[in-house]
Amino acid sequence: MIMADEHQQRRIAEAAALSTQLSEQGLETSPALEAWLAADPEHRRIWERRTQTWSLLESQKNSPELLALRQRALGDLQRMGSRRWNHGAWKWRATAAAVAVLAVMVTWSWYVVTPHTYRTRAGELRVVTLPDSSRVHLDASTEVRVSYSDNARKLSLLKGQARFEVARDVMRPFSVLAGNRRVVALGTVFNVDLLEQELRVTLIEGKVMVLDQGARADPGRVPARDIELAPGQQLKVAPAGKEEVILADVQRAIAWESGKLVFDDEPLAQIVTRVSRYSQQPVTVADAHTGALRMSGVFEAGDVTTFVETVKDYLDVEIEQRDGGFLLKRSQ
Repeated sequence: MIMADEHQQRRIAEAAALSTQLSEQGLETSPALEAWLAADPEHRRIWERRTQTWSLLESQKNSPELLALRQRALGDLQRMGSRRWNHGAWKWRATAAAVAVLAVMVTWSWYVVTPHTYRTRAGELRVVTLPDSSRVHLDASTEVRVSYSDNARKLSLLKGQARFEVARDVMRPFSVLAGNRRVVALGTVFNVDLLEQELRVTLIEGKVMVLDQGARADPGRVPARDIELAPGQQLKVAPAGKEEVILADVQRAIAWESGKLVFDDEPLAQIVTRVSRYSQQPVTVADAHTGALRMSGVFEAGDVTTFVETVKDYLDVEIEQRDGGFLLKRSQ
């Protein structure tokens, strides 16, 4: 039984082979191509994306991934040429190798124009290098969707926190949608933290513009002003939509990358949301009254026991073990 991914890879390889044939013959179409397009509606969708894919592949031709791929392909062809095959066999094998290399290149470029989602589990940190050499540092319990095209680099932070190191490309803006705000950047480094309904955008280097996307979903809503951040500034968007730009402690904002959780007079509800990202033992608050209690402190990520004991002493709350985790409630 052939799985769906194998079908897709085969179709991409077939498209690569047909494209190679057309290029060699200097044609825009052929009977073989028309028959292939008519055989399956999915074939036409793949072929229609071919121009976009090839354009993007051309723009990425100097990327480390494609340079390495090209070097390996040249090595393979040189080894093939050194063997004593008869002319027909060599030509067949060389053609097959060229189509295979092209299929790999198309598969790589297909990755670029097809959305991909990256997730981390509780306690897991991960760094993802994107095809344009931008890097995404994912915090624990985080989910990021990536969708590239030949004129835009669009990402969505669905939950959690991430730091983005953006490779400069003036022709393809880089943006991150989080909640109902879109952070637009070129060559920039910034951190985005999605805490339940609160959003924090901290600019580390460069410049970003934060746009309000909520009015698109609700035409009757008055959009918030566009906000441009300078390095060291942080935008905080509260659940009700209230915005505040403050000077940020950048090292504190990215302390999570070194396993430290730093809180400065923050609501307990937000604190436990962050703490729970790093442990299989969830921490929750019993009610809004308990969640509104505020505290400060520095904790080791994943050390839930020390955290709840500190909260118990610092805020005078009761700790109840429930469902494999901890429930915090204000003492009576």
